[in-house]
Amino acid sequence: LSMELNGYTGAQIDAWLNANNYASFDADGNFVTSATSPVTEWNPADLQSDADIKENFRSTELSRMSAVGCWTSAGALLQTPTNCTSRAVFSVKSTSQLAAMLNMGKTIFIMLVLALGAFMFTRDAEHLVIEPIERMVDLVKRLSKNPLSAVSDDTKGRKKATSYETALLETTLAKI
Repeated sequence: LSMELNGYTGAQIDAWLNANNYASFDADGNFVTSATSPVTEWNPADLQSDADIKENFRSTELSRMSAVGCWTSAGALLQTPTNCTSRAVFSVKSTSQLAAMLNMGKTIFIMLVLALGAFMFTRDAEHLVIEPIERMVDLVKRLSKNPLSAVSDDTKGRKKATSYETALLETTLAKI
């Protein structure tokens, strides 16, 4: 998005980048050159001013790189650099957006797992705790209304199906 090289003006950098072309082959195998990179699709026209970068990007969507040091025209590093810093700013917006989408997907998945777990827990609690207690309360109410009446044989069928303590209590109440 932005580039500052020590010892070069912005106009020199722009001229240098615009003079470079990328070589590649088209679909027919012909050699072609283009100002746009065939791999990254980057183009020198993509460079932006610092004001545009601040306006169009969040800080998490930027990757800033800097290199400190002065080099001679032959490429040798000077031993006593005098505030030679080169900077580049890269956009990582697509990576940031992908991470955000994956985090939303993960959140939705966790919500579904928690909802399924709550449903399963409620169903088991209803089946193993609440239904037997409701049957016992119903049996006690029937016996309190008419203690001499015979309790129906439906408790025996449930006793075979479930051998829990509540079934034992139901059988005991039926015998009383």
